[in-house]
Parts: sequence; structure tokens; C-alpha cells
Amino acid sequence: MKRLSVLTAAILCSSLFFSANAQTVRWYDIKSGILKSVTDDGRSKLETTVWFDNYGDKQTTIQVTHMPEDYGDFKMYMICKGDKMFSINDYGKEAKESGRPGINFLDITDEAVSKFKLKEIGEETVMGKKCKVYTHQTKQLLSTVTITSWVWKGITLKSSMKNGRREIVTEPVEFKENAKIANSVFEVESYLK
Repeated sequence: MKRLSVLTAAILCSSLFFSANAQTVRWYDIKSGILKSVTDDGRSKLETTVWFDNYGDKQTTIQVTHMPEDYGDFKMYMICKGDKMFSINDYGKEAKESGRPGINFLDITDEAVSKFKLKEIGEETVMGKKCKVYTHQTKQLLSTVTITSWVWKGITLKSSMKNGRREIVTEPVEFKENAKIANSVFEVESYLK
């Protein structure tokens, strides 16, 4: 069960908050912000906090999964700088480097439309902000997951992940625009034990 929740958390994180493309510099239309959201999949609760600066060029995501019973909590840290992402799990003493995943909703390319089967399906208001609503698909183990993203100024404020009949929704609980954020929040070393 812990593996499923961690995998779900990783997929949600990449779909929710890492709306990036390595060839671009600007991912969001506001300079900085802090977004807090909650996902409850019926088995565990995931609290996510995203800090970003320099229009998304620097971004740190901390996910805390509250496991049922005596399993405790599990933390995951993802730090993006430019086109690189560094992942650190709760037990990690080193950061795993990879390319920054996802879709840049400010600059949607034909490649993203084709690769993710990306479609704009309408508009809705989330947290008082008029969002464009997109659907896209991603692979999860042996199946394909459909993700719906509510996007404002390039930032995914809300999302849902559907696999078969099961749907998991991530709801925003707080968003601070143009927040002052300490540079240490974006330093990989801050999260290594």
C-alpha cells in the first residue's frame, strides 16, 4: 500500500506542479508563489507545498504522505532548477537527478499535444481564478492515467487523476502570489540528511 501511495504521489506531483519544458525559461506568468494542496485517496492523505520563483525556473515541492494506522508519514522532496529536477525521498542521503518532466502550459507545443494527448476542454474558476481546463494522459505501470488540470497563468491549481473508475482529486487550500521566498528553499543540500 505504501508503494502505491508513493507512486500516486510522484505522478500527481509531476502532473500538478512540474509544468515545464526544458527548452523554455518561463513556466508561469507570475514571478513567485506558494501553493498548498491536499489529496485524499481514501487510504492516505497527501499534503503538498510548492514554492516557486523566477517565473517557475526555480521550484521546490515537498509532499508529505500521511499513511494509515502505524505506517507513519513519508516525505518526498523535488527541487527544479532550469531543466533539471532533483528528487530526494524521506530516507535519502543523496539527490537523484533527472530531466524536468511535464507540460509547459504557457507554451504548449505540438509535441506535448501529441505525446500527452493534451486537449483544452473548457474554463472553470478555482480559488477565484479563471482557469483553463486541460486533459492529458500519462503511463502508470501497465495502464494509462487521464489527468485533468485546472491551469491559471501556467500554474496547475487543481488536478484530478483517473484510472478506470477510480479518480483522485487534488484540491488547493492556499495560494500566495508573489511571495518572498528564501533562496535556501531551492538548494538541494537543504534537504539532504
